[in-house]
Amino acid sequence: MPLMRVTADGSVPLLHNSTDPVASALRLHLSALGPSAAIIVLVHGFKYAPNVLGKDPHKALLALSPVPPALRRVVSWPRQLGFGLGNANEGLCIAFGWQARGRLRHVFEAAPEAGIALARLVQMIQDVCGRSVHIMAHSMGARVALSALPLVPRGSVGRLVMLSAAEFRSNAKVFINSPAGASAEFVNVTSRENDLFDVLLEWGIRRQNRDRTLGQGLPTPAPNWIDIQIDCAATLRALDDIGFRIAPAQQIVCHWSTYMRPGALEFYGTMMREAPNLSLAFQNAHLPRANAPRWSRIRACLQCTGALQTW
Repeated sequence: MPLMRVTADGSVPLLHNSTDPVASALRLHLSALGPSAAIIVLVHGFKYAPNVLGKDPHKALLALSPVPPALRRVVSWPRQLGFGLGNANEGLCIAFGWQARGRLRHVFEAAPEAGIALARLVQMIQDVCGRSVHIMAHSMGARVALSALPLVPRGSVGRLVMLSAAEFRSNAKVFINSPAGASAEFVNVTSRENDLFDVLLEWGIRRQNRDRTLGQGLPTPAPNWIDIQIDCAATLRALDDIGFRIAPAQQIVCHWSTYMRPGALEFYGTMMREAPNLSLAFQNAHLPRANAPRWSRIRACLQCTGALQTW
């Protein structure tokens, strides 16, 4: 079974809907892995919560076969990343669920507690086999993943892929300067489609502060950090040139485009499974340093319709 389901009970990781200990299940799964097989942890974002009807991530994004399959904005992350296909050396996918429902500020402030549970899970993997894990996280899940970094040892996290991250620049700088953060690699996938959601987070959480979200990238990225603006036409052309065809953006405003667009998850999966072949140096050399201004996508669309002729 390439998929292991874990749910955070506050700051404690538990097997989802099971009384078996997490550590025992990990030993069983990890003992069956080949030495080069990847261990990938998936962390969902805002408005999902385990065992909540219609919002259970283990039956939606984090499932090999989402139930029901017709749910909007749902695609199987594990399957698109290459799990459950019967291929040799698929590795282990760990679906990490946490309580992300409620008011925005409440969930934002509760995310670090889920980060403790994630850190404990990563530490268990270290204790069992001493191997690093890759993490893919969307939205507020990126805050969960980043907040786990100061609590785990150096080298325990390989590559952290963040999609439309709901976190602030100042917090991220603290997390990536931890020992585990200094040894990890960060891929910050942004899109101007997410501008409205970034502004709502800034307004709702830090009204008196000029701190920006990671949707604007880091002003001075670290050597182990790359910002990829995935709705940029030049970025998509460059990705196509190196073998990754991702569908162009179709929406003006969309919080889910970074994983819903065809080809995107396959790119992230390769980035985690074959990290040495897609090093950050290689990506920096082949991808444009795109960071279009906030609202540029909306303005361009309005200009196309003539709505900005008098501006």
